[in-house]
Parts: sequence; structure tokens; C-alpha cells
Amino acid sequence: MRRIFVGFTLGLLLLINASPSKAIDSPESHSYLVISQCTGEVRAESPLGTPITSKRITDKQVWEIEPGEMLSIQVIDPNPLLFTYTWKEAPKTETANFKAISELVASFKSLVSQLNAAAGVKTESVEEESITDVFRDHLNILANHLEEVPDLIAKSGKSCRDAREVRDHIAGWDPDAPKLLKDLDTDMKKIDDRALELFKTEQPHNDETLSILQVQALETRVREMMSKLKSFADLASGIQVPKTFEPPLAFDAAHDSGGTLEIGTVDGNEGAAKEAKVEIKPGKYSFTVSPYSPVALSVGPAMIYSFIETENFGTKTENGKILIVRKDSGNQVNGLTVGAMLSITPRSWSNPAFRGSIQIGASPVKDKIGLFLGGGVQFFNQLSIGGGIAYQQAQRLAKNLTVGQEIASEDKLKTNIVFKSGFYLTVTLDFGGKK
Repeated sequence: MRRIFVGFTLGLLLLINASPSKAIDSPESHSYLVISQCTGEVRAESPLGTPITSKRITDKQVWEIEPGEMLSIQVIDPNPLLFTYTWKEAPKTETANFKAISELVASFKSLVSQLNAAAGVKTESVEEESITDVFRDHLNILANHLEEVPDLIAKSGKSCRDAREVRDHIAGWDPDAPKLLKDLDTDMKKIDDRALELFKTEQPHNDETLSILQVQALETRVREMMSKLKSFADLASGIQVPKTFEPPLAFDAAHDSGGTLEIGTVDGNEGAAKEAKVEIKPGKYSFTVSPYSPVALSVGPAMIYSFIETENFGTKTENGKILIVRKDSGNQVNGLTVGAMLSITPRSWSNPAFRGSIQIGASPVKDKIGLFLGGGVQFFNQLSIGGGIAYQQAQRLAKNLTVGQEIASEDKLKTNIVFKSGFYLTVTLDFGGKK
């Protein structure tokens, strides 16, 4: 019987190891948790672009990773005009403050208008005549772009489709922002050179000189607005461009890993961010990544009925002789005892309502200490009914004693507690464990 018990144990262990399993992907792969701020969905993809499963951001974010697997966290549709995105302890990225852009644009437009009033100034050189005119043309384009910024920021939060339109609109500015900023920088250098030349010749003030002075007076403000436009265009170019956090998470057989995705708001754009039509609002979202296990484990108290035969002995006096007799009916078993059962459920057997499991249990009851190995059926993750092979203590007569044997006195009756093999049935309450 012991050989049967050992063989059954080995067979069950082999069955567990042979059970088909699936975590986020197979070993030695690179998988992704892809987070959509627009829809509130978190998808496991392996490789990137091939969805395996998904959850809502409001669900408990516990994911699994296999040996040799790398797992990256990615926000697929960020809007850096309104939100900041950080993972774990990563430093926050610098953001531009657009809070005062409206006021800056208003005052800047006023200065540009004054400069435009001086248009048409003529000087001796045709090339020199065009310096401030070209600058004014570029400056007007800059002012027009900046004037759009507050409305574009607000529009980017109306919907994810609007956010894409904002990105495409800014990308289509003509001339594009980088070229415009380069042209303005070149214009101002030419104007500075011309101002130095006029100063050296000590010519009396004329319209050109006044125009040059007006441009130079604007230079600090122009460069400030150029910086604002560049910062805005850079951020807008990242709208809905997937943002992947580094480094990826690696498999650790002994520990859970993970981190926290923190979504904040861009300074100055809190109002638009608050009204943004996205499913994932600013806040902290925790993710736990656990090493993959091919089985689910649970443990709970068990009522075990053992069919292992046990015996109850005594003596009786017959014709002056003291004889050994059985006090039980002759088919007594260990019967009901208490213990604890570990349920091991291979993933291929798992079902939320009804699933099979392998059971390993023990009973610490004195003189009925036992080990139990078998299978069970679990209902709604709460109650299991099972059975299998038991290896448990039972009472037997001491060596060289038999039923009906004559003994000199009652104190010569000796019994031993020995281990025997048999079968059992059990009812187990599941207290939960590692799933």
C-alpha cells in the first residue's frame, strides 16, 4: 500500500508540471502592459501590438511574468499638453507653463502692431531695407501661432480625437515652428549687426534707425515667446505618441515587483486637465507584477472521514482465564477527524464556478495523525469535496499478541499505534491563498 501511495504522489506531481500554462507570454520574451488614458483599458501585449488579455484601470492591477520575460509599462495615448506621466521613482519631466500665455500674447500683439506701423521704411540699400520688413513678417507668424495656443490647449482636452487634431494642426503650421524660430534668430542677428553699423557711422537718427531700435527693444520679449512656442510645439508633438517607461521589469521568482504610475497635471493647465474627456484622471495607479505559477494554491480547514481500519481491544475472563478480545464490532474505522488541506489547482483545471484540484492534507489529532493525498472538486472558490489515499495512525495489538490469546493479567494487554494506508473523504473550506 505504501508503494501505491508513493506512486500516486509522484504521478500527481508529474501531472502538475505537465499541465499547460500561460502567463503574459512565453519565456525569453518582451511583453508590455499598454495603458490607454482615453479608454481606461490596460492590455497585456506580447509582442507589442498583439493583445492577450485586458483589464480596466479600476480593476486590481496584478499581472504575472514568466522566467526570462521582460515587461515594460507603456502609456499609448498620452497628452503632454495637459498631463505629466511618471513611473516609480523616475524624475518628473520638465513642463512648460502656459498659464500666462494669453496675457503675453495680448501685450506682444500690441508691440507687433506698433512695429508694423513703421513698415515701408526705405534706406539706401535694397538688402538693408528688407531687414526689418522680413523680421516683421516672421514676427507676425509667431504672434498668430501663439495666439492659437490657449484654444489649442483647451481643445486637446475635449476628446482624444480632438487631441490628435491639435497635434496634426501644430505639425502643419507653415512655416513650421523650428524653421520660423531659426529665421527669427537670424533676423535679430542681422538687425543687431545693422544697428552696430549705424552706430559706427554716427548718422543722424532717421526712420530706419528708429525701426532698428524698436526691433531691438522687442528682442527679449521675442526670445521669450520663441521659447514658449518651441516648448508648446515639442509637447504637442508627443500627443498620443506611446510613452514607454524604462527600465522594464524583470522576472524575480522570489518577489513581486511593480510600481506606481502617477499622472499629474501640467502647471498652468490644471483647469483644462480637470475638464479633459479621458477615462484615466490624474492620480496614482499601483501595479503588482508576480512571478508566474502554473497552479493556484489555497488552504483551509477540513473535516476528514478516514476509512482506515482501527481496532479497540480489551480482556474478558472466561473459565478463570483472561483472554484478549476486540471491543469493537470488527469493522471499526478511524472515522471523522479534523485537519488542514492544501488545494493545488492547475490552471488548465480552473473555472470560477467549478474546478478540479489536487489536495495534500494533514491531521494533527493525537493517535490519528495522518497524511492525505487526493483530488477534489471546488465550488465557487469556497467549498471543496474530495477524497483519496490516507496514511494515518491506527491502533493494533502489540507484537506476539492475538485476539483470543490467554494472558496472565490485564496489564499484559499491550497495544501499539502504527501507520496504515487506506482511503478518505473530505469537505474543505477554502480560506484562499496564492492564485
